[in-house]
Amino acid sequence: MTKQKFPAAEFRLPRGRFVRGSFTSLTTTDHKNQPLDPKKHHYWIAIAVEKTAPGVGEVVNGIIAHAWQTYQMVAGSQPVFGQMQMGLAAPSFAWKIDDGDTDPKWSQREGCKGCYIFQMSTTFAIPTFDGANNAQLDPKAFQLGDFVDAYVSVTINGEVGGTAGIFINPMGIRYLGEGPRITVGRDPGSMFGAPAGGPGYTGPSGAAPMSPQVMAGAPQVPHQPPQVHQAPPQLAAPGMAGMAPGQVAAPPPPPPPPPPPPLPSPIEPAQAQAARLGVQYYPGYRVDEATRQYVPDVPQAAPAAVPVVPAGAQPQLLAHSAAHTMQQATAYPSNPYGVQNPPPGVTPNMGFVGGPPRVA
Repeated sequence: MTKQKFPAAEFRLPRGRFVRGSFTSLTTTDHKNQPLDPKKHHYWIAIAVEKTAPGVGEVVNGIIAHAWQTYQMVAGSQPVFGQMQMGLAAPSFAWKIDDGDTDPKWSQREGCKGCYIFQMSTTFAIPTFDGANNAQLDPKAFQLGDFVDAYVSVTINGEVGGTAGIFINPMGIRYLGEGPRITVGRDPGSMFGAPAGGPGYTGPSGAAPMSPQVMAGAPQVPHQPPQVHQAPPQLAAPGMAGMAPGQVAAPPPPPPPPPPPPLPSPIEPAQAQAARLGVQYYPGYRVDEATRQYVPDVPQAAPAAVPVVPAGAQPQLLAHSAAHTMQQATAYPSNPYGVQNPPPGVTPNMGFVGGPPRVA
């Protein structure tokens, strides 16, 4: 059965340091030190890139986004997304990127604190170049601690469960300069004391210490800036997945509709107002509570007939505090007839000859 192939994404890593592995020695055992199938023998190296290096955040987030999007092509991968949402802290997803500050293994190794550790492997010889002119360079020139940059290809392994993860394959590594040497194992100074160099010391077989040299006769490769994969927009801080990449955030709920305008307060019927105030109700009149006088009633749905007021009748003031002054009511603008100005030609209602009785 042919294994499914998944699309790759390419990234250029910023300047970092070669901190583990070998460009020349094949890895022939697995993590349990068990022999690997010869077809799986590979070269493995690790490069530490400072977290503050320009562009490293975009690379980390781009790798996370590519893995998220590609795993959508894998059947039965739903549990994998729960791991990927945890970012680099996922315990059961092999990102091949470790945090040099929090990983218990890498945090104890020289040159790894404050860095992201990118682990890459390939079954082919790793292409190596001299950064001065992009010429091919002997891979033996690279020593642990040297400064390098890398161009890599990233694919998912398509596994589900605890074996899910990605591959980071080196497509090219450039030598940028000699860095502080990193010693794997015991420090030679702790074993041998002071260096043995001095007059008469010529090194092994009389050879001088090796410095990186361009391979004689190697074809010159014209410098062409690598086409860097454009990482998606920032998805979250490196190492933090936040909203899983590739997902569209749900739109915010629409704002609540504005409250309806308040309904106009219903006009209290004059008869109910009189009952509330404890005064006599006179049809066609209501009490103006500001002036404490009887005034024509307010029209309701249809204009009410103007009440007939006997000629010469004077509305009486309601009882009120001494702070109120005796003011005469005026007719409403929509009605030219007031208490003291009855409509002309109206036959007086003798029941109101004396006007509304004074309220005690």
